[in-house]
Amino acid sequence: MKIPFQCLQVCGDILFAARGGNLHTLRVDDGAPVAIWKHPAAEKEAKADSQSKEEATASAVPDSPATDRGRPAKRARLDEPAEEDQKEANGESPAQRDRDSTKESKDKGEKKQYRQHGPISRPPDRAVINVLAATADRSHVVAVTGNDKTIWVFEHDGAGHVKQLSQRTMPKRPCSIVITPDGKTILSADKFGDVYSLPLLPSDDPPQPDARVRQSSTPAPSQQFKPQANPLTVHTKGNLRALEAQQRQLQKQALTQAKSEAPTFEHTLLLGHVSLLTCVALGSHEGRQYIITADRDEHIRVSRGVPQAHVIEAFCLGHEEFVSALCIPAQYPDLLISGGGDADLFTWRWREGKLLSRTPLLSHVRDVVPETSKVAVSGLYSCWERGLDSTAEPTCTIVVICERVPAVFCFVLGADGSLRYSRRISVLGNPLAIQTLDTSDIASKAILAIDTNTPENGGIGSLQLLDWGSDRTAELKPFSEQDLDDSEVDITSDELAGLLYTNEHLRKQDHDGEDAVETEQ
Repeated sequence: MKIPFQCLQVCGDILFAARGGNLHTLRVDDGAPVAIWKHPAAEKEAKADSQSKEEATASAVPDSPATDRGRPAKRARLDEPAEEDQKEANGESPAQRDRDSTKESKDKGEKKQYRQHGPISRPPDRAVINVLAATADRSHVVAVTGNDKTIWVFEHDGAGHVKQLSQRTMPKRPCSIVITPDGKTILSADKFGDVYSLPLLPSDDPPQPDARVRQSSTPAPSQQFKPQANPLTVHTKGNLRALEAQQRQLQKQALTQAKSEAPTFEHTLLLGHVSLLTCVALGSHEGRQYIITADRDEHIRVSRGVPQAHVIEAFCLGHEEFVSALCIPAQYPDLLISGGGDADLFTWRWREGKLLSRTPLLSHVRDVVPETSKVAVSGLYSCWERGLDSTAEPTCTIVVICERVPAVFCFVLGADGSLRYSRRISVLGNPLAIQTLDTSDIASKAILAIDTNTPENGGIGSLQLLDWGSDRTAELKPFSEQDLDDSEVDITSDELAGLLYTNEHLRKQDHDGEDAVETEQ
């Protein structure tokens, strides 16, 4: 399987589209490709994938040639002996093998019963761009790769060509970023519950962090264990081997701790949650900036902006499941729409922490996927849409996409916070991201990234142009002729699901403990 486009960002006449570890730029008007930036690890993965395919072809065992007597010659045994044969060769009796097998099956059964719902998805091993953002003046683009916890900053010339300016590895894996309206600061929320601020363009001479102050909410490590023995005080081979194993473990721990030290570039810890963060947004009220954060524990927190981010203004409480998406419409900046694992969408007056309305979503999802019993919102977007005729007033439309649901849902938002279901747009695949295109401040088109590795896809491209027109009848057509090619790395369906569909894993299950959260760091 090929990785589809999973992140989109429109900058004027240029579309930035991320596929795996590659960042493509395309023209919005005709979808023509302009340039491509490749993650250093993505290039290595492509070479390794190509080499493995060549080795697999070369290592294919040919048919055995026939001997003079007409019988095929014996082939060399390439695989390892079976486990039972190995145990028999070691002198283990069949009864002992049966007891070991029964014990192993019992242990596996107990472990499976304890983790029957599965842990939270682990960070991907391959280079994948998870988040894209751009400054208001469209001069810079910021990307996040989750595999190496790195924030990349690019300079954009306005024509689709980018220049890498910096790469900064964060203490924990960033899950969401926003750029301040002045385009000078990046706010990064990570999976450990912290929100950092860092300058868009790092200074040439960053200030050195004070060694007495740790700029992270991560607890300080305990005193490192040191064995009292040494090679001169042990007198048996067994004790010597145990001492060597302890020393190797200490060296490995020291190396891991050195890698996890605080970064040397300029960054400031603004606030922290005790739960796994999922998204961050920026709001403004009467000229004052606010930071809005959501987490896995159903909380939405409203904090003051820099430099008073430690001051909490309000909480938006009411969700019963995780919150995975936030949206503050530009038309109604005092309103907040939130969604996640609940069956409804929530509308808030976020400055007061007041719930204005709850709008059913699961019932509309069941019209597309009747057997579903849960929903996981993966994206909330707002646009200013034309009315049904030229005399009608434009409306604020909230566009919703959900994991593994081949449809786009549209709701009309009122100034009083009411959210009314408008229509559903069926898609031949699972939507992954949407970017609306504004024409005279009115959106009538959008670019849609979909997962093409689905049975209902029908071979269409992973980038589609959505045109819903003045009569609100949606039309999907290919956006770009250049789509997935054979040079992309092949991955399995399980790997693809782990990369694209992670929100559902935020849902709390039985026996969901601290070790499940640690896998997200």
